Amino acid sequence: MPLPPPPVPFPLPLPGNEARPADASVLVKPPARGLVIAFIVATVISVVLASAVYLQTRALEQASERLFTMRLPALEAISSLRGPIAAQQAILYRYYASRDVNEFRQLYRSNHAMLVTQLDKLENTLDDQDATICRIGLGEVQSLAEQLESALSSSRPDDGAAMALLSQVGMHADQMGGELASIVDDIRREFSASVEETHAATRFIAFIVYGYSAVLLLLGTLVAFNLKRYFEASGHQRTIALFPERNPSAVLRLDSRGAITYANPGARDLLAVIGHTGGEPLRLLPDDLAERLHALREAAPPSADWEYAVGNRILHCKAHYIEQDDVFHAYPVDVTAQREAERALNDALGQVSELGKRLADENVYLKAEMLTATPSSDIVGQSPRLNEVLARIDQVAGTSATVLILGESGVGKESLARALHDRSDRRDRPFIKLNCAAIPSNLVESELFGHEKGAFTGAATRRLGRFELADGGTLFLDEIGELPPDTQAKLLRVLQEHEFERVGGQTTVKVDVRIVVATHRDLKAMVKDGSFRADLYYRINVFPVELPPLRQRREDIPALVAHFLKKFSTDHGKAIDGVSARALERLQAYDWPGNIRELQNVIERATIVCRGSVLDVPPLGDSTGPSTATPTTALDLESVERRHIIQVLGDRNWVIEGKSGAAAALGLAAGTLRSRMKKLGIERPRGGG
Repeated sequence: MPLPPPPVPFPLPLPGNEARPADASVLVKPPARGLVIAFIVATVISVVLASAVYLQTRALEQASERLFTMRLPALEAISSLRGPIAAQQAILYRYYASRDVNEFRQLYRSNHAMLVTQLDKLENTLDDQDATICRIGLGEVQSLAEQLESALSSSRPDDGAAMALLSQVGMHADQMGGELASIVDDIRREFSASVEETHAATRFIAFIVYGYSAVLLLLGTLVAFNLKRYFEASGHQRTIALFPERNPSAVLRLDSRGAITYANPGARDLLAVIGHTGGEPLRLLPDDLAERLHALREAAPPSADWEYAVGNRILHCKAHYIEQDDVFHAYPVDVTAQREAERALNDALGQVSELGKRLADENVYLKAEMLTATPSSDIVGQSPRLNEVLARIDQVAGTSATVLILGESGVGKESLARALHDRSDRRDRPFIKLNCAAIPSNLVESELFGHEKGAFTGAATRRLGRFELADGGTLFLDEIGELPPDTQAKLLRVLQEHEFERVGGQTTVKVDVRIVVATHRDLKAMVKDGSFRADLYYRINVFPVELPPLRQRREDIPALVAHFLKKFSTDHGKAIDGVSARALERLQAYDWPGNIRELQNVIERATIVCRGSVLDVPPLGDSTGPSTATPTTALDLESVERRHIIQVLGDRNWVIEGKSGAAAALGLAAGTLRSRMKKLGIERPRGGG
């Protein structure tokens, strides 16, 4: 036995025709070298400029400090010189006032020595021009002081000359003060200019530094962003490069000819799942791979989803064509379990849809039943004949046998069918009825078996028939003798096979339905004359039950009267406590050709016209005649009601409202009476007052 071919090696797939190991640097470009160099140069320039700013600022600060240190003694000397000059002037004024030569000489010589000392200090701190100006000014002041001393020391002092000299001394002193102030201002301007020069140079260099700092910040941001992308891309690329190897799903790479050049470990696992352990990964792809790859290459975008069978498994494959590398990537996945789950879900949804449709049709049927339902009696009575019927119902209730209920019209065959359903195991399932005599012959089949959409004109949607609605429950077919012959044949098949097709449909529907039929006609005679199928008669005549007419169980009449009286008293808003003995006697003496339905109508009519709390019934006719004869006095309910209302209106002169009106006499509201008059066609005679 030949050995299976070795598995395809698992190198990492990278761009190119050959597989190479994972290397993020091949796929991710590093940051630009020029950008890094520019960042480094800008950083060096920024550092140099910052150092230049610092050194320049420091040099200017030291120059300003030296200038201030040099000029400080001059300022101090000028400040010290102003005091002796002012004192010199005060001494002259004092001498002029006191003429005390000794005091003047003592004070003047002391102050003059101070002036000489301060002047010497000033000469050391000022330049030659400023020192000479001060020296000349002080010499002139001293000369004038000596002239003043000589003028005042004579035996006959000249006051005018003294005053003139004194004024000159003051002028020279003020001039000297102005010169000193000018010198101070020059020093201040020189210092301010030095400081301003320092600030200007600093601002210029700072502006350049700021500009380079902005460029440096921009370059730094670009470099940092580039590095961040580089590291992130490197990590991402490494993840992508290792993804096929670590991916549990199958990953395949095919060349331009469709040959597999790479398969990851997930492909081996998938091969094992489909039963090809150690086989070729090509088994994971569809048989018509060449045609699919050709279509994939021509597609836009070049991507496709394939689903195909491999053995007993179903695979779903996403495929992509990489144009720049001229290769195909395929990712097959086993979706057998998912597809089986989807089919199961779709089947369940179909069943839910069918159930929803059935419930909707049941809802429509029940609404129609509520709108068309007429009051009917329950199984009321304790007569021996009725108890015998109920005993037979108890016997058959627990089975699924078809029951045929026979009896005259109005004896309560539907009520008996309901009683049979309520006593059976199907009591929690639907009880569906159909009066075969009330449905047109062309619609009976649709009512029984349902129809598909478009089966006939007007069939806008699919509709479930009574058999499907009654599935699991009981179907009561009243007046089955009125079924058309063709429908009888189809009904026979359903009774035998428990299956049918909807009108216009081809799908066979199976049902589990308990059939109860009823008729007042003689089916045996109908079978003889050919109007009813014999095989259908024998099929439904499994368990016949005959419900006796009311005249054969007169002892049940009081119970039925009490039942109807309670119902209609509530319906018509009457407070009737009981039935008079005369009325009960009349009711029991009557033959009741209409059976319970006629009794029900008589009680309702008597309840409507009753004015008191005791029900009375008018004579019903000759009860001694044959049971099938209709009494001459027996009228339908509307005729009796119409005649009675006309009589009461005539007695009240056709006045309806008020305490003495016809409505009050009838025990009705005025609006209710008008409605009844309109329904019964009662109008006031034209000549009436």
